Amino acid sequence: MEKTNDWQSPIVQQIFNHKILANETILILIDEYKKTGNNDAKDKVILHNQRLIGRIIRQHPHWSSYLSKDDMLNVGNIGLLRAIQRFEKEKGLIFSKYAVYWIKQAISYTIAYNYSRLIRISSGKKKEVSKYKKEVKSLISKLKRIPCAEEIAQETGFSLELIFDIHEIIQPIISLETPRRIADDKEDSTLSSSVPNKKIPSQEQSLDKKMLAVYIEKVLEKLTSKEKAIIEMRFGLVDGITHTLEEIGREFNVSRERIRQIEAQVFKKIRRIIEMNFPGLVPEKKRV
Repeated sequence: MEKTNDWQSPIVQQIFNHKILANETILILIDEYKKTGNNDAKDKVILHNQRLIGRIIRQHPHWSSYLSKDDMLNVGNIGLLRAIQRFEKEKGLIFSKYAVYWIKQAISYTIAYNYSRLIRISSGKKKEVSKYKKEVKSLISKLKRIPCAEEIAQETGFSLELIFDIHEIIQPIISLETPRRIADDKEDSTLSSSVPNKKIPSQEQSLDKKMLAVYIEKVLEKLTSKEKAIIEMRFGLVDGITHTLEEIGREFNVSRERIRQIEAQVFKKIRRIIEMNFPGLVPEKKRV
């Protein structure tokens, strides 16, 4: 049995007690999960492959400079789930060897992404960011809600411009669940609803969204200033206030239809990035 004392979480230590199953058993469980949607079968595969993730993490000790072991285990499970979803037993592969690729990819990408964000913050800015986080946490505890920029500025003594600058640095990856409560839409929708996904059960989509969101953000960084401003207004990404096509059209002095066209172009860009990095995740368009 592998040592587990380098993981602090007692829960993590406990799950390492589960031995890796024989390949034949894993294939049966994956087949059952895919044919019947039996989540118990899927969960059993995940539980009995925790040692595999732990082994991979131990083989790459330098990873611990960027992520805690528990975080690596969580991200590794995202990769493991991807392996389960994409595995094709007809190809005669051994599942554990196939899963290693997806687990490594998930952890490596998360480390690379987090590090790229970290190096963009100057040492002076880090102190301001630290104070910002501390005061925001205090305000949330005091107000029992998310404080507005003005309240944060008053508490920290920072200017509003600096508050917005810090927020830009530390804001989380754009959530695919950002509500689109827009007046001219028939029902509430989200960014994730703009990227159809019929191949993965809804219960598991949240795990893939953590990876997809990274690519969504990268796409937004490549938009023109006008495209980005339109998407930010449409989804309320800056101030939390969503706007109708008509409202945005008035702002830019163009028609409602032109705004819709720009929005459609942006989602095509998003789709292309996702198709390149997650082949098979987005359903192919039906040919007429």
